[in-house]
Amino acid sequence: MTSTTRKRRNRTQRTKKTRLVLTERDREIVRALFRFRFLTSRQLADMFFTSKSKADRRLRELFDHGFLDRIDRPTTGGRAELIYAIWKEGAKLLSAEQEMQKADLPWKPSKNKVRPERLQHELDIVSVHLAVDSSVIATPGVSWLFWQDRQEIVSRKSWELLNTGSSKTGRLKLIPDAFFGLQMPKGRTVFFLELDRGTEAPRVFRDKLLVYQLAFERGLVQKATGLRAFRVLTVTPEERRLQALLKLATAMRHPLLFWFTTIDMIEVADILSGEAWRTARTSNKPIIL
Repeated sequence: MTSTTRKRRNRTQRTKKTRLVLTERDREIVRALFRFRFLTSRQLADMFFTSKSKADRRLRELFDHGFLDRIDRPTTGGRAELIYAIWKEGAKLLSAEQEMQKADLPWKPSKNKVRPERLQHELDIVSVHLAVDSSVIATPGVSWLFWQDRQEIVSRKSWELLNTGSSKTGRLKLIPDAFFGLQMPKGRTVFFLELDRGTEAPRVFRDKLLVYQLAFERGLVQKATGLRAFRVLTVTPEERRLQALLKLATAMRHPLLFWFTTIDMIEVADILSGEAWRTARTSNKPIIL
């Protein structure tokens, strides 16, 4: 079901207020959704409200007035958790703030359409993004340089990292789930994010590692960003899968390019600390070097 159909159906079931007075918090919610693409009602409640009930009421009003879109995500318990994204009025608000035409804003309704089997993957990427953001805010000497999601990476057809050469299996392409840079106390570093759902065969993941290794050896990351230092961060669903992938990385010529953690670990540990990550080292150091 498309996002447009879902909104039309839901709005016939409820009469919205004739007027909505936007607050600065409402604007911040729209900005956050534009930045992260998807956020759950729980995440929005934690970020902007003092209680989940207050969050649900206001988010519903913003939805009714066309500032937000939402997607139902069934849970194992049978109840639905709502996922929010920006909608047309929200896009209009953002374009006005940035003094541009709405058509020039890098958003369109189709960006909210995600296959159900892909949605959890996207939400896990958001969880990583939020964890990095929280750690950046809390860590002196660390700041954002940029964050690029997969869609933005693919749209940059001239980006040399997308093609690293040929192999026995064909043309190798480097298309991570996200690519981001941080200003660290000792300099700038870039990171590739791979969100592993445990569904790929080990040989498929091994081929990904080989692509990153080739990119490092041929200096492609340095050519594209001006920075030689980078790491590949892989987030896995559970410890057993992590161990299997770590074994593959240990066999690479440059095993310390590759860092691994679980989705549960990033929710309880500082993502920029050694506590969150496993590498080929016998003992981990913090990710901030």
